[in-house]
Amino acid sequence: MESMLSNMNPMLFYDMQKYHPNAWLVFKTFRDSNLYKVIRNNLEWGIEEGFYRKELNLDIISRMRIEQIDMAFSHNSFVVNKHSVLQVMTELTEHYLYGICTLKGHKQVNKYKHINEE
Repeated sequence: MESMLSNMNPMLFYDMQKYHPNAWLVFKTFRDSNLYKVIRNNLEWGIEEGFYRKELNLDIISRMRIEQIDMAFSHNSFVVNKHSVLQVMTELTEHYLYGICTLKGHKQVNKYKHINEE
């Protein structure tokens, strides 16, 4: 996944949208229905396990996450022209996780990032 994101050109999605509208519609429909479900299910699981905060509005957070993902792949994005898709996705994901996590969740994120709690 890392190598795929580091080499991905955001113009791919722009070109698909502009020159292949039927393919774009299929992709967008899949993204809007399936990705939303995956994100929302993850949020529900994380809340049940105590990793994510209970007071989250799951609909808003799920849709916000989809917008963040779109931003990382957008040819218009203010960051994509300066940074790779991988760098943008890494920063957005870290920001997202620290925003939705409980203390237990923060510790898990830090563990994955190999950060020692002090």
